[in-house]
Amino acid sequence: MGTSSAAVAEVSDATNPAEAPSPTLLTCKVQNGALVESPIWENHARGKNWLAVIRADPLKPGGLGREWMPHARGDYFYVVRDLRVGDPIEFGADYVTGSGRKHAKRWYGFVREKTEEVVVFEHCETPTDAIEAAKPVRAAAAAIEAQQAREARERADAAHAQWLKEQDERRAREKAERERRKADRLAAAEPAAKRAKRIATLEKRRETLLASLAKVQQELEAERGAPVTTEVTDEAV
Repeated sequence: MGTSSAAVAEVSDATNPAEAPSPTLLTCKVQNGALVESPIWENHARGKNWLAVIRADPLKPGGLGREWMPHARGDYFYVVRDLRVGDPIEFGADYVTGSGRKHAKRWYGFVREKTEEVVVFEHCETPTDAIEAAKPVRAAAAAIEAQQAREARERADAAHAQWLKEQDERRAREKAERERRKADRLAAAEPAAKRAKRIATLEKRRETLLASLAKVQQELEAERGAPVTTEVTDEAV
């Protein structure tokens, strides 16, 4: 992988003497979450290249703590999915000669903009400059991210509330449908229930009549079995 001339061509540095020089910006293309351009790169077999997010740390080499961005393969330089706007960065490209002499190249700056297609870096002369210049950008980006997070939460809450409302409405519809079906069943069963009640009443009446009839029958049979007496009246004589 070699240094991309396209990346260098994107560097802009105002030189109008009537104005203060504007910050140097470097736009690097991104494909599939990885840089396909880099401001510096060492092609030699003994070369060492890196991109790191830096922070002040007196206990680390050079007083800098580094969060390394993963190296990419093929036509890509570095994976930058975790790179954020306002991150101070260091590009490194070192080469050690056969005699042990080290050639070191550094490129410092911070992330000014980031999209899925490009990352815009603002160049700084020193790592301290990069760290300090990045602070207000990081703060502004953090405020935007916080606002976006709030809006996302509000959208999620609204969507959840809408979902709950729809569930309540669905349950209410289902309950109303169950009650309607129950009412229909009761309405359909009511004539049959009334008929069954009339039949039960008639059967009870029949049982009562049969009992009365049996009693009358017994009385009749008893009466028939008694001796018959003939009363003679004056008219019969």
